[in-house]
Amino acid sequence: MTVVSEFDARIEMKAFIDRARAPYSQWYVGIAADPDERLAEHGVREDDWWIVRRLGSPDGAQRVEGFLLKLGCDGGAGGGDEASTSVYAYWKRGHT
Repeated sequence: MTVVSEFDARIEMKAFIDRARAPYSQWYVGIAADPDERLAEHGVREDDWWIVRRLGSPDGAQRVEGFLLKLGCDGGAGGGDEASTSVYAYWKRGHT
């Protein structure tokens, strides 16, 4: 996965969420070292609405996560560890 800047991650993830036309509160956001594993743990399916962006550092990932949380997305700030450089978001559904 390509590493993106914080600015690009914020713009791309917000635009993706906005295209779904669901309130931010219906989206869950988090950070992880292995976002595919985390999405699977949440029950996210391939045909669900989800997005992942990889940042250059855990601090950058936390800042992007914080930006999305401030918009009103669900999730908990400050998670992850020094390997958690990916930000993920998914539209919460009945199976997630």
